[in-house]
Amino acid sequence: FVCNKADHHGQNELMRDLRDIAGRRAVIESVATQGRGIPELYEALTS
Repeated sequence: FVCNKADHHGQNELMRDLRDIAGRRAVIESVATQGRGIPELYEALTS
């Protein structure tokens, strides 16, 4: 799962909920306009 716009209000609650439902799957926070989280996303997709 990727949560883009991780710098917006309400993101903490969304991330908590995503982690609860994701189980063992990766949950990655990103802010695409700043490039934040992109290396982690790339790693998750290529590993």
